[in-house]
Amino acid sequence: MGVEDFRQQDHDRDISAVRNFYAGVLLLAKEALIRAVPNADPQHVIGAKLNRLRKKALALMWHC
Repeated sequence: MGVEDFRQQDHDRDISAVRNFYAGVLLLAKEALIRAVPNADPQHVIGAKLNRLRKKALALMWHC
C-alpha cells in the first residue's frame, strides 16, 4: 500500500491490497513450480493439484 492509502485508512483499500498481495504470491508460486520442472508442460504442473481439488470439492457439494 502506498503512504496515501495508509493515511486514508479506507477498509476497502486494505482488502484490495491484501487481495493483490495474495495474487502476487500465487503468481510467484506458479512460476517457481514451472521452473522446478523445466521439461514438463506448465499446464500439467500447475493444474494437476487443482483438478484433484476440484473433483473433491464437487464430491463434497453432492454429499451435502
